Amino acid sequence: MSKLVALPLIVLFLVCAACQSTAGPKPLQSAARFESRGISESQVSADTVQFLRQFEGRLSWASYEIQNATTDPMVRRSAMLWRILLVPAAQSAAFQPTPTRGLIDLWALVLQIDHYVRDGEGRALFGEHQPIAIAACAALVESIRELEPDLPGEDPGVVRARIERWAAENPISGRGFSRPSTASTMANLLGQEKQSIGATVRSIDERIADLTERVTVYAGSLPRQSRWQAELIVDGFLRLPAIEGLFRDMAVTADGVARVAELEQILQKQVNRIEGLVETERAEVMRDVERQRVESLAALTVEREAILENVDRQRVATVEVLEEQVALALDTSDVLAKEVLASVRETREEMLQLVDEEHRRVFADAEVLAERTVDRSMGEARSLVDHIVLRAVQGGAALILLASVAAVAYRKLTG
Repeated sequence: MSKLVALPLIVLFLVCAACQSTAGPKPLQSAARFESRGISESQVSADTVQFLRQFEGRLSWASYEIQNATTDPMVRRSAMLWRILLVPAAQSAAFQPTPTRGLIDLWALVLQIDHYVRDGEGRALFGEHQPIAIAACAALVESIRELEPDLPGEDPGVVRARIERWAAENPISGRGFSRPSTASTMANLLGQEKQSIGATVRSIDERIADLTERVTVYAGSLPRQSRWQAELIVDGFLRLPAIEGLFRDMAVTADGVARVAELEQILQKQVNRIEGLVETERAEVMRDVERQRVESLAALTVEREAILENVDRQRVATVEVLEEQVALALDTSDVLAKEVLASVRETREEMLQLVDEEHRRVFADAEVLAERTVDRSMGEARSLVDHIVLRAVQGGAALILLASVAAVAYRKLTG
């Protein structure tokens, strides 16, 4: 319902505005003569809106490039203000009551911006990144010059020259990009055109279409401008002393963490280098141990062979000594046995002689008891003889046993 009410009001407003006539300078070109070159207001409006979109794209791209490249907070804020203030200014300039006025005002704005960043008050606004802004403005100037045929008048070059002269005489000033109005210039260029009601009615459709295009441009641009405003607010918030201090502390902490990570990498490299050195030393030690083991085994083998040789030599010498001792023992046992046997024989003979003598004496003294005495004496003598013989036999057996033991020991040593 509100749309149905608003549309007639807009149409009535456009008709009334077109029907107004005031005294003023003679215009350079009337609508009829403007259309005589084959250019309509709708075409001028379409070209202006197309360039406006190009203006917003180039300007915002250049400002973002400066904003992302700089580390200076003032330069970053100036880049943000550049797109936040100049894009709405370009829209206001383009959307004048008539497309021709919009083109002229937009043309003047582009020239003012180019002069501002090239040799005006903003020539050092972006510091070392100023060439980015200059290149973007130069590209916009070249692009808008392609719209020269859309300018009014019999000779559009004259209008372009007057716009350039006005832009040079009225530069943009300050960091807020304030610019003087072009109303007086457009009044001198265009004057107050008189249109009939019929011509006004014929242009109503074009004006409604132009209004629709303007709404479309605003609808597409407002979200971006809102985002730019939010970015500016966030940037201002981040520049508060408390926030800056917090970020400085965070930067110090991040730097400390980075240094710790760097130190960790250095320590890891040192650990790896130490591990490599330890591995090298371990390999050297193992080689030394292996060499010493081989040398020790060789030395032990030599010593073992020497010991075995010495043992063999001592064994042979011991066997020889034992053989000599056994031979000597056997010789000694034979001699002792012979001596014992000889002694036993001598003792036996002596005892027999003594017994015989005693027997004769006793027999002579006691013939009465001869038989009994003889029997007793013979018994005692036999016992004594048996005892002596037994002792002699035991001594010989001992000698023979000793000789046998020596022989067995000798065979074991020599075996």
